Amino acid sequence: RNILKDGGYFLFDVNTLYGFEEIAEGTLSIEDENIYGILNSIYQDGEMETKITIFEKNNECYDKKNGKIIQYFYKNQELKKLSPLKFENKIDINLYGGDMPDKNLLIMKR
Repeated sequence: RNILKDGGYFLFDVNTLYGFEEIAEGTLSIEDENIYGILNSIYQDGEMETKITIFEKNNECYDKKNGKIIQYFYKNQELKKLSPLKFENKIDINLYGGDMPDKNLLIMKR
């Protein structure tokens, strides 16, 4: 809020509950000739935990790196109450072709 000029907009996307439960949860692996990566995501009690493991080729060996991302689910009404900005609009986004939107684009105004 402090960075925006009066009348300025803040746009951000949030995962929907459908996006967390039906789209993002599960295991995904990515591979090319130098990198092998695994993402394992579990959604439970309003929290998505994604564990990341990457094996990167280093000469004839592989270096292993681990990480974790935690995302939280909030209903749009909760986000509106938390923000000092004024809610302007919500746009449903369907990135993965499911039955319901997996993300919402929220537009807030100062």
